[in-house]
Amino acid sequence: MKVLLPSYNYAEGVSRSLKSINGNLEVLISDNSDDNQIQKISTKYNNVKYFFNKGRGPVINWNNLINNSIDETVLLLHDDEYLTSEEFKIIKKINFESNKVYLFNYKVIKDKYIINRSINNKFRGFLLNHFPKSILFINFIGPTAAYTFFNNGKNLYDEKLLWHVDLDFFYRIIKNKQIIFKDITVYSILKRNSLTNKIINKNKIYYTLKETFFLRKKYNLTYFDFIFYFMLAAIIRIINKIYSSFIKKKCDIKY
Repeated sequence: MKVLLPSYNYAEGVSRSLKSINGNLEVLISDNSDDNQIQKISTKYNNVKYFFNKGRGPVINWNNLINNSIDETVLLLHDDEYLTSEEFKIIKKINFESNKVYLFNYKVIKDKYIINRSINNKFRGFLLNHFPKSILFINFIGPTAAYTFFNNGKNLYDEKLLWHVDLDFFYRIIKNKQIIFKDITVYSILKRNSLTNKIINKNKIYYTLKETFFLRKKYNLTYFDFIFYFMLAAIIRIINKIYSSFIKKKCDIKY
C-alpha cells in the first residue's frame, strides 16, 4: 500500500504526517507549493518519493499521484489530514483486496475542537449499497484519507470539478466493489489556505449548485432522480448536523 500526499504551502502538515507514518508505508508527494520547504522535508525520509508539480492546480496535483501509483492500494492523504502512528500500524497489517473499498471514520477539527464527525457506519453502508448516487449530492464519506482503494489506473479526478471532485471520484471507484468499514479515525484539520476554505470564501452555494447540475448531466440523472437525491441529501445533512451537535469537544489527540 502507498500513501499519496498532495501538498500546497503547508510544510507543517506534511512533516506531521511523515512523522506519523514513521517509515511504515511508502509515500508519494506531489508538491504544488511556491517554495522548496516540503522538498527539503522529504529528503529526510527514505520511504518518500517526491514530485514537484508547481502551478498546475490541486486536482491536477492529485491526478499526478494517481498516475504514479497504478496497480497499488492507495490512501490519498492531504496535508491538512492526519492519522496517528498507531492507526498507520493497523493499516499496514490489513490484507487489502482489490475488489473492496475500505472506509474509515473521520472527525473534523477546527481550533482544536471537533466540529463534525462521521455518522453511523450502518447508515453510511445502507446509503452506499442502496442509494450510491447520494454521494454525488452530499459528503457523508469524509476527507479523501477516510478510505483506501485499489488504483487500477482507470479513474482520475475530473478536472472540470472543484468542490464535488472527490465525491464524483468516490462514486466511480465504488462501482461493483464491496464496502468494508474499519475502526480507524482520520482527522481533518481545517487550515486557512485549504481548498474548502477557498471555496467557502468564494461562494459555497454557487459551487454546490453549479457542480450538482454538472453531475446531473454527467450521469444522465432524470429530473425525478435529481429531486429525490437533492431531498435525500437535505435529510442526511440534518441528521449529520444533529449528530454532530452533541460532540463539540476538544480533540482527544495531539497533532
